[in-house]
Amino acid sequence: MNTDWHDLIQRSIAGLTTEEETELLQDSLKRDDAVARLYLRYMNLDVALEAHAGSQAAVTEMLVSPGRSELKRWTVWLFWRPLAAAAAIVLLMAVTFWRQEKAPAVPVATLLRTEDAVWAGEAPLEGGRLSTGPVRLRGGHAMLRLDGGAELLLRGVVDLRLDDGGSVTLLAGEVRAEVPEAAVGFTIHTPGGKVVDLGTEFITSVNREGQTEVSVVKGEVEVPDGDGVVHRLTTGKALALDRQGMTHPIIARVADKPWQPWAKDGKDALRAGKLLLHETFDYPAGDHDPADLTGGVGWAGPWTIFQGKHAEQPWSAKMHQMEMGTFEGRKAWISPVGKTRCQRMLAQPLSMKEDAVRYVSLMWFEEALPPEQRVFDFWPMANLMIDLRGASDSGPGQRVGLRTNYLMHPIIESGAGQGFESRVRVAEGRRLMMAGKILSRREGEDEVFLRVFEAGEPPGPVEPDSWDVVTRGLRLDAVLDRVVLESIGPKPRRIEEIRIGTTWRDVVSGWDAGMNLHP
Repeated sequence: MNTDWHDLIQRSIAGLTTEEETELLQDSLKRDDAVARLYLRYMNLDVALEAHAGSQAAVTEMLVSPGRSELKRWTVWLFWRPLAAAAAIVLLMAVTFWRQEKAPAVPVATLLRTEDAVWAGEAPLEGGRLSTGPVRLRGGHAMLRLDGGAELLLRGVVDLRLDDGGSVTLLAGEVRAEVPEAAVGFTIHTPGGKVVDLGTEFITSVNREGQTEVSVVKGEVEVPDGDGVVHRLTTGKALALDRQGMTHPIIARVADKPWQPWAKDGKDALRAGKLLLHETFDYPAGDHDPADLTGGVGWAGPWTIFQGKHAEQPWSAKMHQMEMGTFEGRKAWISPVGKTRCQRMLAQPLSMKEDAVRYVSLMWFEEALPPEQRVFDFWPMANLMIDLRGASDSGPGQRVGLRTNYLMHPIIESGAGQGFESRVRVAEGRRLMMAGKILSRREGEDEVFLRVFEAGEPPGPVEPDSWDVVTRGLRLDAVLDRVVLESIGPKPRRIEEIRIGTTWRDVVSGWDAGMNLHP
């Protein structure tokens, strides 16, 4: 059946098409250049009507193709024009950018944090990677970091497209950008032009008519207009840019509280019920049979201790007990001198076969050992490790290990026989926190990240922009059903807390970096 594209486009703009007709038009706009050109000509009608108000002759001259003399189709369009303007502009912007979205999607950003976020379509995972293409927020707040370093805060209704690690296209809504020095040159494209950062914080918005407004909170940006003139805006300055690239000054937006829903002071409280797994070693001081240690959240049973049969190092003298203590008001398991390995089963196993993000943290006190007390038999193999493992008969690659070695270097290990060691050396004689991120995928490469925080180094309310060590080429199909803690060395350690959760804030909240040093 032949389609009357003139009639269909007019009714689409007026909001009179059925769902099937809308899908047909959208598909044709992507595939048929002739239909796309005709659609764009109808969009230009808005300009013609402004210049020739009430002139149907101008309308006819612009849009009626040879052989089309009937004008009855314009009755609906002219009647609905005031109500259709916003929809027409949105569709025009979609046509303009559709072809650019055909490129293969590649990861270019990370979703750092959300609050009451409502998404169009499938909700992305907090901590997950975002690929080139559309990001459509329908309510709440979301914060993301592009690979180039720029951080974007979205609120309310926002239609955004991620172009690459250093640029985005804002189609509708408001975005606040915070751009570090390393990301200078970050660009936001809009229907009327673009905003180029020169090291700043700024707010950009696009309204229903396609007008862009730019307000500089701090620093400087460049805004080229339609005539090629580059406008430089500094702190407190603002500019409006229409769809034709024409500019005029406006009053700058004040940086209000809604733009800062999460104060960057790292003082998030631990949210009740948000952790998948939690152990605080909140037991009475003294020696305990591991079978009696059943506290915490997310566990399927008590702690058990591995029995040493063919270890390279002597096992701890406390082979059958776990000693608990309290230090500066903090409960802790005191892992003794020697080699100790204990495990505990999870109530809900963690599958690496699905798209998921899990964060892991381990908090402990690392004693400083004088060089003369570093016994060679222990020292080369000394380490502290939290190991997420699967059953031994469930196939290869059934573990993800996060540890520090005898040099106090952070290391990631996998059951696939891969190891990744950082050159960073962590200090001793203080409280430390090992914080990891496990990003699993149904398809493609899995990723594991590790960072160790020490005295005076708060983890912040969102995951760091740099890690001590990151895996490459990792592919695991593990189902992890237990946690193994291993402590080896010539000194005791105080293991204070284990957390596993789906957000960064929940595994690091409450970390007091100001009280790490040994008294």
